[in-house]
Amino acid sequence: MVGNAFTTGSRQNSIGHVRVELLAAEEPIDVQELAVGGTGYAVGPAADPDDTFATRAASVDPAADAVLLLSRNDIPSTEEDVYAAATAAFAAARTAAPDAALVVVGPSWMNATPPPEVLTAAAGVRRAATEAGAGRVDPVQAAWFADPALFDDDVHPNDAGQEVLLERLRPRIEDVLDL
Repeated sequence: MVGNAFTTGSRQNSIGHVRVELLAAEEPIDVQELAVGGTGYAVGPAADPDDTFATRAASVDPAADAVLLLSRNDIPSTEEDVYAAATAAFAAARTAAPDAALVVVGPSWMNATPPPEVLTAAAGVRRAATEAGAGRVDPVQAAWFADPALFDDDVHPNDAGQEVLLERLRPRIEDVLDL
């Protein structure tokens, strides 16, 4: 999984109650966690702005059956910047694990009315995913996080939000991995 604090968890979650651990506990899969809070396709964390999804995707295990990329942090970027960076991330994942399916989720937003910048980032991700032949899920369009009970800080899913993520992602992951 290539992602950010949505994947790794935050202070909003109980220990071990993030979707990676939940999924690995229920399915016979190995999860390679390549997520760092603050990262995105076009942005890296403050400590290392060049550490983006593309640099993480290049580290995917060559034997991976699927690469799941989950985003939220590209809000300050233009559609073209997100598109170019997502294209690079998908290419890096395909180079690292040529036989892996790509599953793209996001960007995510923690309420029913995302700002225009989220929709701009979504357009760049959508275009790059389509061109890469990746399966894509749009949590904003599907209103995954419209319920304010799923987050406590307006940014990160809490335990209930992680459960929703797992339930929404499970069918896609099971389909890709033939579980």
